[in-house]
Amino acid sequence: MKFRHSKDLNRGAPMSHKKKLLFGVAAVVLLCAIGWLAFFRFGEQRLSESEISKLREKYPVCGDIRTLPPNGDLLVPTWEKVKAREDTFIYCTIDGDMTTYDQYISTGNPELDKKRQENGIGDVYKFYEYPITVIEDAAGLFQPGDKLTIASNMDFVDYKPRLSKGMKAIVPVIRDMDVETRMQFGVNGFFYVTEDGYVLSAFDEQKASIKTTITGEKVDVLLKELKQAMKERAAVAPQAEREDGEQFS
Repeated sequence: MKFRHSKDLNRGAPMSHKKKLLFGVAAVVLLCAIGWLAFFRFGEQRLSESEISKLREKYPVCGDIRTLPPNGDLLVPTWEKVKAREDTFIYCTIDGDMTTYDQYISTGNPELDKKRQENGIGDVYKFYEYPITVIEDAAGLFQPGDKLTIASNMDFVDYKPRLSKGMKAIVPVIRDMDVETRMQFGVNGFFYVTEDGYVLSAFDEQKASIKTTITGEKVDVLLKELKQAMKERAAVAPQAEREDGEQFS
């Protein structure tokens, strides 16, 4: 029987230690790489088409022209026009169910108002509204925690999203002329926000000429775009006002 010399046995030990060390380092590097990939993937994560399809039952696309009143505007504005015309976009929580109210609306011409009344044409319109709490405001007009309402003409109730207590949304709004805490809202530019923080549009993004689909993105991604749009508009507005003033000076 042949016995290996002790030196031969010891010669293999350092090689085994090196292999273990190399495997250990490789494992650490691999884990770090997976961690970094997961970190960046999370930041870029968006919903898949199948996930969006399942959520559409709860968060439907609205704006069906068949639900518009006879005098409704059939033209769908582009996403860029929506961002330019709205006073702000409010990320909010819906605090309660819909309520209604009546509001007198003048034509701005007293004689015409009088003629309308004489001919039995009403100037009182029915509106509906939802109470909301501000989470974040893209233009910085309101602070987190502010209590407001979002309202619309009752004629458009079937054309715009139906909301319920506890829902979250990003809502395009224009200030009401009579009530400081009341905002008039539209469907174009309206986004539902899911429980886990993803956005789904309540309008047809293709008709709004949105080049890169927003539906399926994280809410922070959309808020970042809206804040930038509001910031750029605010920077342009003073210049436009100066130019208008110069024309009449």
